[in-house]
Amino acid sequence: MGAETPQPDHESDDEIEFIGMTSVPSTNVGTVVKTEPKATSTSTLHSVEPDNAVAQTRARSLSSLTPFTGSTPGPSRLATEPLKIKKEAMLLPRSVVSNYLSGVGTFSISPDPVPTPVSRRFLRKTYGGSDQHFISFTPKSRDPGSSSSSHPKGRPIVFPEPELNPEIPREPGAPGLIFASRHEILEHPPWSVFRKVSGSASPVVWTYLGEYKNELCGKMTAAQFQQQRPEVKERWGGLVVKAKQCNAYVAMRARIGLRKAHPGKPISEKDVEKEMVKIKKGYNPISVSDKDVIKAFCDGDEGVDIIKMRCVGYDHKFVNHFAMTYKTWQKQQKQPQGSVGDAAPKSASGRQKGVLVDPYENEEDSRGSPLPRKV
Repeated sequence: MGAETPQPDHESDDEIEFIGMTSVPSTNVGTVVKTEPKATSTSTLHSVEPDNAVAQTRARSLSSLTPFTGSTPGPSRLATEPLKIKKEAMLLPRSVVSNYLSGVGTFSISPDPVPTPVSRRFLRKTYGGSDQHFISFTPKSRDPGSSSSSHPKGRPIVFPEPELNPEIPREPGAPGLIFASRHEILEHPPWSVFRKVSGSASPVVWTYLGEYKNELCGKMTAAQFQQQRPEVKERWGGLVVKAKQCNAYVAMRARIGLRKAHPGKPISEKDVEKEMVKIKKGYNPISVSDKDVIKAFCDGDEGVDIIKMRCVGYDHKFVNHFAMTYKTWQKQQKQPQGSVGDAAPKSASGRQKGVLVDPYENEEDSRGSPLPRKV
């Protein structure tokens, strides 16, 4: 794996700063939101020194690995501020992102969106579901909105982190991409999407973007994965090795293990299913290391799915409800609490639930082992 070039002055040890967009209160209520595509990113990502025969080509393509801004919203409700992403964030060249989003415009919302950042603890306490997982559900009995999803668990909600997924939608109604093999979010559309507000401290707050239909539009190629930072490769290597619940990642590990144990032998679906059972139960599965996973991605044997997110609606009834109740809820939290039930529940290990203690848990259900932090 190649060495890194010196970091830009503005970059911290863990984050890279870009120009991004975040919601601010609107002053133009009741109009139809219309935007025109216009790229606004003004900074570039450092390059990585490649270590193979395509060195020059790879270095040139890395120079364009900046988050795609897509459409530029009006200044009445959005303000430009630095968007910080983690070193583990997966990036693609702007031209590739633009191609995937070609023909997908911003959904016109009328009346204007209601930018109401709320904490995930509030959403859990008020509407049910989880405040720790990448995916959550609001039971129909507690949903004040008008979700048209047919999901049996109720309103499906997804919480992608912009620090790890910089191509997700940046404003209500905007399209975007997410790099994940979580095929659950392709089923029972639409999905309510919340985006973490950049720069929010404690508690971290999220803003509602709309109702989205998610579509599998591609898979990261071997060359594109090879161009990623070492931290990205390490993250995905660990994610697949540690996976216990997400079938897509467990299946990846099973196929990688079977190829390793039986090189050149065709792999049947039945073989993969048997190995998946062993992995989930911890019953003597084939040993697979992070390096095995990284090699499979770099060789093109496996690939990270690219999912296109297209807004198809905006549930004003839903967002107006939590806009009215959030302030009241916040005031109640500041009052002395005598009830044990007001505290976030703890797991059997004593760890407080409802807290995003590790970004990797967003990809794998927290019932699986969270990935260790880098030290």
